[in-house]
Amino acid sequence: MVLTAARPERNGDEHMINGDEKTQNRVLFCTCMDVKCPNHPNNHSGGCEPCIAKNLALGEIPTCFFKKVDPEYRGPGYFMKDFAALVMRKNETENERQGPHTIS
Repeated sequence: MVLTAARPERNGDEHMINGDEKTQNRVLFCTCMDVKCPNHPNNHSGGCEPCIAKNLALGEIPTCFFKKVDPEYRGPGYFMKDFAALVMRKNETENERQGPHTIS
């Protein structure tokens, strides 16, 4: 038995996010602004697969992961170590905002 996930119907621009048709017309959640990249979902019919394959081959993580943690992320790099450092910084910042925790 093969399980498949239902995909929302995509009909042109009706599924744009923030009105940006250049980056949002093929993959609903794509946050990559590098629309000139040949692996960008706008430039082929393969969805995220070419981008993920390229990034994994280079030891990198796709931009969308970084943008999920910090929408303003601009580097220094997109390697796994950069993503881990970004997540750690975000967790530290959130913990500082919440203050000390007490266990009862």
